[in-house]
Amino acid sequence: MPESMFLITKGRILTNADKNLRHPTHGLYEGLRSALKMSDNAKVTDVIVESDRSHVEDEFFGKKWWPEIPHKEDIVREGYLKAMKLSLAHVTQKPIVTYWIAGVPKFEVMVAESDHQITLFLLTPKPPEGQLPAAEHSYPENLWVVATEERIAEIRDSYPAAYGMTALEENTTTRGIKCLQAKGY
Repeated sequence: MPESMFLITKGRILTNADKNLRHPTHGLYEGLRSALKMSDNAKVTDVIVESDRSHVEDEFFGKKWWPEIPHKEDIVREGYLKAMKLSLAHVTQKPIVTYWIAGVPKFEVMVAESDHQITLFLLTPKPPEGQLPAAEHSYPENLWVVATEERIAEIRDSYPAAYGMTALEENTTTRGIKCLQAKGY
């Protein structure tokens, strides 16, 4: 992930997790708690497809990304269990929404409860360079960055031209400030 790219994202896997956790259940909680591997549980609950398994197991939770950090899968599992426990404590369960924030020095999960939802923040170091998927696998996310024109240009120009980031750029009502929609994978 180049230095200037978005540091907050969802992507397809976390978007699917959000869909799955719009209405958390005790069954989902127990399934995650008892699963040997999160990828097995994620496959059963349609959060991932089989072709995502190596990304989850080898890169994110494995040794390809951040090999010096132990217990990554356990941290994420316990974060989701905490979020579900908070949600299930209410008569009407609150949806769980996840955001990945890359670029921090540690690997941790933060869970926040508001009046309307539980938010899980997955905080990680940046993924290794050269991990950007082909443009045809990307899509516009429901996330926008608002910053100076210079910062927006830096972010936009950090993507290969095939990503079409210029089409996602918008003017704002303030001179010198622009808005750019994020791309997910």
